Amino acid sequence: MDSVASHSPEPDVKRIFSALTLSAILIAIMVLDHLFGSTLGFYLGWGLLIAMALTEFYSMAVKGGFAPYIAVGTVLGVAVALAPIPEGITQLGHRTAGLVGAVAALGVAMFWDLKRRKEMRTARAPAMDWGMTLAGVCWIGLLGAYLTNVRMLYHGRQMWKAELLMVLFLLIAKSGDIAAYFAGRRFGRNKLAPSISPKKTREGSAAGLVTSVAVAGIGSFLLPSDVFLPIGRALLLGLGVGIAAQAGDLAESWYKRKMKAKDSSELLPHYGGILDVLDAVLFAMPTGYYLLLLLKT
Repeated sequence: MDSVASHSPEPDVKRIFSALTLSAILIAIMVLDHLFGSTLGFYLGWGLLIAMALTEFYSMAVKGGFAPYIAVGTVLGVAVALAPIPEGITQLGHRTAGLVGAVAALGVAMFWDLKRRKEMRTARAPAMDWGMTLAGVCWIGLLGAYLTNVRMLYHGRQMWKAELLMVLFLLIAKSGDIAAYFAGRRFGRNKLAPSISPKKTREGSAAGLVTSVAVAGIGSFLLPSDVFLPIGRALLLGLGVGIAAQAGDLAESWYKRKMKAKDSSELLPHYGGILDVLDAVLFAMPTGYYLLLLLKT
């Protein structure tokens, strides 16, 4: 998602479509949550999205000349994303049982693969392929786990509070993305990261951050005080989440450039794939989660 574009109307629609798609996805996950009356709906919806994003990540890696273990990486990545990151050793317990099982399965798979390669005397070194496999798990699975963390902040009849936070973090990230594009197109003069995303500008980036901060400030007034933060701290959180969201956007742009891919997939014709939609949010969620905990103390 770039801050400056051609005069074609398609980039405008693409940017707005990305935000609307993510909003629809999040609403669908929340509807599933209420239909099941438990976290099962969330696990089904978010797990499916993570699996799709991982598949796109590994497909781009294949185009870039790697041979990642797509099935192993996808299973492990989904397990990591659905296991909340514990805040202390006393919180491990059953919440990370799936993660421990997945790590054990990964160890077995790696051992089997190394043994098979030795027996076949293949010249191809497995380190890069396993490294790319684990890169997808860390990028998409580990960062994706923080949406699970936000969802697990409240349970039962207070579930709506967690949903409000998920929506707010989404709005902070995506509103900044949209503002960065339009401001960059209108006022952009100085390139932000020309070697990664030539169309992004510093002016657009600044406008995006201002918008993210403003949305967080609005959230401070609209959300209950026991859910979010007072205005001063909310503005600080908005700045942090806005910076993280832009970093996520740049990270995916860098990866696509390295893998020689225009979009993460063609799932959404003319708009890209799930990873194109989630890029900013994957970086925004852990930042928002930790800043919320830090600033509420």
